Amino acid sequence: MNENLAIQRRLIWRQKFKEKVCVRVFGKKECVTAELELKIFQDGGTFTIEIRLGSFGTWTETLKLGCLNKSAGPLSAEVCIADLVITNGKLISLRITAELCIGIKILGIKIKECWKVLDSRIVLFTSKDISTQTGDISTMEERILEEIDISGNQEVYVQIDSGIIIN
Repeated sequence: MNENLAIQRRLIWRQKFKEKVCVRVFGKKECVTAELELKIFQDGGTFTIEIRLGSFGTWTETLKLGCLNKSAGPLSAEVCIADLVITNGKLISLRITAELCIGIKILGIKIKECWKVLDSRIVLFTSKDISTQTGDISTMEERILEEIDISGNQEVYVQIDSGIIIN
């Protein structure tokens, strides 16, 4: 097998969110779960984002600035990419925000609930970048980086200034 083909599509970031909505109708409690999973892949020199809404649907799109609105079954999501920096075929950083919604009818009652599940800046560091970094890393980022094994040539994604992370 060609070694280059084996490493072409590589997962570089993943985040999963799960929310539960419950209502009491006629003394009976009914609950539904909303799930959103986001993944960023490197596919050769191209970066893609995969959006999965529970078991209802999965979409893969080229990673670019702007918002993607997806819906399937009772779930919908808006995923927005901003401040995207790709230099020489390398993802440097991006800001990603996501809102997850569920719209259902339980025992005749319509429910629509939305959550802002993500608002983060994601930055890629390589061990070389970290070892040559001077004066540009905050104290918190320094503490994060101290906890990461940066030996070898591995790439490290650090999600910083996140307002919301729900697992």
